[in-house]
Amino acid sequence: MNGVRTSDATVQQGITFEYVAMYRNPEIIARYEDELGLIHAEAVVLFADVKRFLYLCAVEPGAKAPTRKIDVGWHEFMLYSRDYREFCLRALGQVIDHAPNSYLHPVEDQRDLVRTTRSMAEAMFGELSTNWHVPHGDSESPCTACGDSACTWMPPDKDVEILNAPST
Repeated sequence: MNGVRTSDATVQQGITFEYVAMYRNPEIIARYEDELGLIHAEAVVLFADVKRFLYLCAVEPGAKAPTRKIDVGWHEFMLYSRDYREFCLRALGQVIDHAPNSYLHPVEDQRDLVRTTRSMAEAMFGELSTNWHVPHGDSESPCTACGDSACTWMPPDKDVEILNAPST
């Protein structure tokens, strides 16, 4: 099964969007400006949208898939692994792990999943920025920041066997 795995199968009670919205990380904003060529205001909006996507993954059941722009921002945030992990644990009660589309069990309806995720975000947050735009043409995959055809987040499967885990 493809998707994202969380460090804790249960979301902690009391997760609120307040901490997520208030969380600041000037280093990530500067990286967005430098690596992605964004002006400061665009970088701030992208980081807010990445945090919204991660919050949505934590509080709404089912698989999620980011748009291309949000996926790129997610990748950049994860590079600061300590900050990313601390944010996820404090704000979301779990780490939202990234997983590219599986070669063995690919998600066939990736574009539909991205659109569904966007609709969920719009229902939760209201009007969304252009970072949530889902392309309509077949030539453009919605999420290819890691060089894969698609990226998703799926709730943890309690029966998933952990491969290559050290034996105890």
